Amino acid sequence: MARILRYRPKTDKDGMRVGGAEGIVFVVIVLGLIFGVRYYFTVYVKSAGYALSAFVGAVKAGNPEIQYGMLVADEQGNIGSVKNYEKQVPLGRGYATRIENFSITEEKPNPQDPSEVTLKASVTLRGAATGKQLYQSSSQSVTDSYVLRKDAKGEWKISLAKSNLGILQATPNPPGDPIGNGN
Repeated sequence: MARILRYRPKTDKDGMRVGGAEGIVFVVIVLGLIFGVRYYFTVYVKSAGYALSAFVGAVKAGNPEIQYGMLVADEQGNIGSVKNYEKQVPLGRGYATRIENFSITEEKPNPQDPSEVTLKASVTLRGAATGKQLYQSSSQSVTDSYVLRKDAKGEWKISLAKSNLGILQATPNPPGDPIGNGN
């Protein structure tokens, strides 16, 4: 006399529906993503700040090939080769793994030359560890002023001759350092 009831979920004929408000939200999100990706690849990647960040990243990695490739053509001609750059300019491998923080503080275009811009940057360097214990680490903050120029292709290149590099005030890695010299 007991009757067993079985639960049967109700099925919706049309499945899940998206209402008007949800549709508008989805469209706004998709449009925001499209414009964000478009901005990143058409504006930000081609900016002077992005080029400077790539250069400082190469300094931090101790990669003189990328650094040399980002110099203006005049300076590349004066230096001659990547090997000469590595020997003559302390940025080549001298500050590898020592840059802790880097931020661009000011961008100032040149009023006489629209293809030239000066970027001020704040760089925090880890102190040299030569002759110190691990717990005796220190850091030093410097302010650099980099001059970037557009080349014939429209890409931003670094002009070290016109730049005021405060990073050179810090002692570079010693020549036999296995971390800083890529050995």
